[in-house]
Amino acid sequence: MGVVRDDLRLQDFARLVQAEHARYGQLVKRAQIQMH
Repeated sequence: MGVVRDDLRLQDFARLVQAEHARYGQLVKRAQIQMH
């Protein structure tokens, strides 16, 4: 059971990281567009 729980935690963490990464990528793109 512990392994399954850790697995779910890892999946949630990966999803959170992907969401943050996507948001950060959009901010960077906007900043680059404003700079040029």
